[in-house]
Amino acid sequence: MESEDFEEFIFGEEVNFDDLNGSDIETDSSSDSDSEPEEDGPSPDDALDLASFIASAPAPTPTQASSNVDWDWISSPNHNAPVEPFNNLTSGWTRHLSSQETELEMFLLLFSEDCRNICITETNKYADQTGDCTTKRWSKWMDLNHQDLTKFLAIRMLMGINKKPDMTKYWSRDAMFHFPIISKILPQDRFFEIQKYLHFSDNNDYVQGDRVFKTRTLWETCTANFSSLLNPHKKISIDESLILHKGRLYFHQFIPNKRSRFGIKTFSIVDEETGFILNSIIYSEKNQDLQYSTKEYGYGGAIVLELARPYLNNFHHIYCDNFFTSPNLAIYLLQQKTYLCGTLRKGRKNAAIPPSRMRRGDVEVFSSNSVMNEFWRDKKIVRMISTTHSHEMVDVRKRDGTIVKKPKSLVDYNNSARGIDQSDMQMHFNSVKRKTRKWYKKLFFQLIDMCFFNAFKMYKSLHPHAKFLDFQLNFIRQVVALYGLKETTIPAPSRDLERLVARHFPAHNPPTKGKPHGSRICHVCSQNKSKNNGKCKETRYQCDICKVALCIVPCFRIYHTLKNF
Repeated sequence: MESEDFEEFIFGEEVNFDDLNGSDIETDSSSDSDSEPEEDGPSPDDALDLASFIASAPAPTPTQASSNVDWDWISSPNHNAPVEPFNNLTSGWTRHLSSQETELEMFLLLFSEDCRNICITETNKYADQTGDCTTKRWSKWMDLNHQDLTKFLAIRMLMGINKKPDMTKYWSRDAMFHFPIISKILPQDRFFEIQKYLHFSDNNDYVQGDRVFKTRTLWETCTANFSSLLNPHKKISIDESLILHKGRLYFHQFIPNKRSRFGIKTFSIVDEETGFILNSIIYSEKNQDLQYSTKEYGYGGAIVLELARPYLNNFHHIYCDNFFTSPNLAIYLLQQKTYLCGTLRKGRKNAAIPPSRMRRGDVEVFSSNSVMNEFWRDKKIVRMISTTHSHEMVDVRKRDGTIVKKPKSLVDYNNSARGIDQSDMQMHFNSVKRKTRKWYKKLFFQLIDMCFFNAFKMYKSLHPHAKFLDFQLNFIRQVVALYGLKETTIPAPSRDLERLVARHFPAHNPPTKGKPHGSRICHVCSQNKSKNNGKCKETRYQCDICKVALCIVPCFRIYHTLKNF
């Protein structure tokens, strides 16, 4: 990655975001005047057999530089990529999934007992370390257990489905907000106790320099469950996500083209056929410990190799955008029997250079070392890099019905690189995330969203017509059925009945030390300050039964006759 690109990434100013419609991708300085095409000629790579290329290449190490490769780009309008077939027999779920398994059971496969034990152990430890036994809420604290943790997550899911302006409103007795099932699952104090002390690491074991220490163990345990459940199909995609967070944080990112412009960045790898998230990495700093060389492949390329490492040497097809791709990455993946397709950022090291003048619809193709660079002019120049495609133009119907010819590599990229965007969009609706100051809690709830999403993808593979909302609701119902509902105490009868129907008589207020005549502020007048020029009237009388200070006229009558006073 060029140093300028790297700095743009670190400070979050990524403005070259790929448009999935495939046209608005990077601007070239060329004009729209006619270009003089070069003479067509055979490419020496057309006859290159992939197996012999891989066999002849020395086995590279992760940090081996690709600078030894000679990049002699030759015009290749008839480029033909020698692609080895992918063995689909090795793909699929690693365990038998039964149609009898419930939504709750699917979720617990991903958010496993090990994950729950981390949450429970560290939350109880943190509560013991920081709890204030003098407060009313802490004095009733009981250690977190599996049952209450599952109930807590069910309530967070229900809150994502039924949104209210304030979390306390879910326990309100106001008819405008009353939501009785919430208080029957968990009392309000217990819910907020768990939310306050929720923790995932022991602060006494802090590792110097590890900026995501608070969530690392839980995150890695949970994502390991993801990758263990599925052997991916032929196409996999890698992209970035941004988790909304506006608090102060060292690795806080700002990307104007994302739905959540401020937040914590993650990189994820997705199986395109199922939409299942295989793994995810949290971006914490530019010097993040990665096995592969960021100098040779760029930071994005090192992320691709880190995420794809378990799936190399299986002829998978990886799709990613121009933040990740480079010729050096493409050739290394090819040596590892893995193919790459994606857009290419302008100015990448060792990339081919397009003609200075291209008209709309023009396409130029170059190849070197079995890597193809395509340049297609639409509104702007679209740069593609691929080791899996031969050059081919296909017809694409636009929304207005017109037919446009586009490179097949671009069409396949647009159809195959949407995994993360689609998962982000689906998780955005009915998410368990809520506003919080603690960044590690935001990451925890992102992890829970990913568990729900992946569990749904597993469930959907058995029930093709399943809906995500129904999946979430059934999960909540199963938690309620498993642990039951706690009957809440019946509130005491309202005083309104006595106030309106009992026999009431006025009486003098009892004298006090400072007021021998016993004057007090009228209860009715104090509720109507706006009608009394902002002043409250004092009265010497009260209701003998209600013991409420009231003016004889008209407040005594108003208080005892109006229902909604």
